[in-house]
Amino acid sequence: GGTFSSLACEAPTCEPSALATAAYPQRNVMKLTFNTMDPITDSVMHTISFSNLRLPAGGFFSTNLAAELDAEDEGHPSYIVSVGTLLHGVPTAMGSVVSGTGDGEDHPFRGDQGNTLYARVVLGASIWSHMGEDAGFEIKAPPGFVCFEAAPAAADLLALQGLMPQGRGEIGLDDVTDGYWEFSGQTCRYTLRERGIVYAGSAVWVKLLLNNPIFALQRTDSGNVWALETRGSAAPFTTMAALPKVGATSNFADLSPSLHSNAPILGRLSGATLSPLLFGAGQGRNWLSVFFTTERASPGTGAQIRLRLPSGFGFMPRCRVEPLPSYHYSTMSNSRTGITVPTYEPLVVLCESTKTAGSDILNVATMTLSRYTRLKEFTTYGFRIFAFNALAFDLSQKDGFSLQTRSAAGDVLDGTVYTVPFLAGDAEGPGTSFGVYRYPMAAGSFVLSFGSMLPYSERGIGSEIILFPLRVPFDSSASVSWRLIGPHGYEWDFLQDEFRYRMTDIMGTDADLPIARKPTSPKLPPKNILAFDDNFEGFWSRIKWYGLIAAIRIPDTTPRSSANVFFVEFGYTASTAGDRLAAASYEAPLVRALINTFVDYQLTNLAGQQNRLLVQVETVTNLQVGGGFRIEAPSGFVFEESCVLLNNPMLQPPF
Repeated sequence: GGTFSSLACEAPTCEPSALATAAYPQRNVMKLTFNTMDPITDSVMHTISFSNLRLPAGGFFSTNLAAELDAEDEGHPSYIVSVGTLLHGVPTAMGSVVSGTGDGEDHPFRGDQGNTLYARVVLGASIWSHMGEDAGFEIKAPPGFVCFEAAPAAADLLALQGLMPQGRGEIGLDDVTDGYWEFSGQTCRYTLRERGIVYAGSAVWVKLLLNNPIFALQRTDSGNVWALETRGSAAPFTTMAALPKVGATSNFADLSPSLHSNAPILGRLSGATLSPLLFGAGQGRNWLSVFFTTERASPGTGAQIRLRLPSGFGFMPRCRVEPLPSYHYSTMSNSRTGITVPTYEPLVVLCESTKTAGSDILNVATMTLSRYTRLKEFTTYGFRIFAFNALAFDLSQKDGFSLQTRSAAGDVLDGTVYTVPFLAGDAEGPGTSFGVYRYPMAAGSFVLSFGSMLPYSERGIGSEIILFPLRVPFDSSASVSWRLIGPHGYEWDFLQDEFRYRMTDIMGTDADLPIARKPTSPKLPPKNILAFDDNFEGFWSRIKWYGLIAAIRIPDTTPRSSANVFFVEFGYTASTAGDRLAAASYEAPLVRALINTFVDYQLTNLAGQQNRLLVQVETVTNLQVGGGFRIEAPSGFVFEESCVLLNNPMLQPPF
């Protein structure tokens, strides 16, 4: 220190101290003691310079400096506040979104309305409203969000449990005297009333209601950025107003497993189905066939698939995952359908089981995919997983299956909006999953045979299907609603008079089906379901052998993105365990359509040149002696009159 004149003034001694004592006192007072100096008068002023002052890390809004002058021989000090330029350090703040704890995120999918998200806001600088409505802060969600409501967070958030104290500041309790929220697009803005204040270091927890973007957002997307900005005109209790200033825009940060820089907006898995091999309550060696189509690609390899089962269902600790039958992963095409969309094996290398809160059984399977592969966008995948059934039916089972894809870091990418449907073609919605049945059906009690597996488009008529034997594990003289379900793409197609169900029609049966009238084939989709509702006469007996004969249209290709299985269900409309009697499955044979068929050239693709073609084909039906292949080329191609089959001289591998 010193003066800029010839007046005498020794360098003062400096003693810093805190104005207010606290757990972490801030030394915001400097006591300067001058030993030798010329008197300060109305015409004599001393200039003192300070250096190496540590500014508040969170900045501060415009403020004065205050000084107290205390002469040694006087008992009454003089107090003055600085005039002219105000001091200002750019205010900052820190925010995070509560994610992955079960708090909020109740509508996490793209396009969802009314999604609840919780935000934690910590102010680096105090905000104080000098005149009213001149201070506050705003939370800016990523583009596409629409913020429309905000309120203090409740004390029962899972993210707050175990914290003592919770550090849960509340604002906006009284919008007349405290402050109020305003909303504009993606921005949620809080404004203080006159003399309102929120102190630096305060942790404020806010409940936000937003409409989600119509597009999905991964955690790693460059556009998934949440930001926080404070505004104010002056620091607390400053004696003069200043022009409003805006603090630095601070992006939300990852602070803990529950506090994240953003929240993912999930894509929607489409075409998802989950079909069991066994339906009986308590059956412990069941295989679940699972199919789904992604919306988004994983950001890298080693992605995850997570399957959650309803309460009572379970997995082994090291859950067992296998590929589906190989035909599900084949490429099928014909002149009518063209090349169809293939189903891919997800290449699971590890499956581990956990349990949901409140469950005594491991009912969540997390499957890790190979580090050499990644999930592709808009791609269908299929696999089967070993599980055991619940001991009894509960209506919640119809809504209890969920499926998600995740990044290697565990961030959710896509998910099923509702429960995973049991049947392909069912509209997505609640209550569409399968549930267990009271009695298991023994092997061989539900068997089907087919007159021909050639597609309907080739024959022009439906194929005869014989159900024999059909043996039920219950006795009932009461009406039972039951149905016979074909794989997706099959269509029941028969006249009422063509339906046969009596002992005289089917060799081996010893009882007629207990129905009051012959059914008709479905006229509206889904045409693969033949239902017998309110159609009962007689008695179901566990010792009788039943059967039926009808006709069904065979599709152009074997179903690959859903189970190639017939199902029968007795009591499928019942909502109580006692009335859901029994169900079974039967794998259908393959449609007689060539698969994995490709054609390429070996020599040249120039017009008019002689060429050799490389043809690959996989048959479904055995080719007997005297049989052969017929290859029909597009117009303009010409085969030699005596065509010759050659080995593959280039040793070119199959497609």
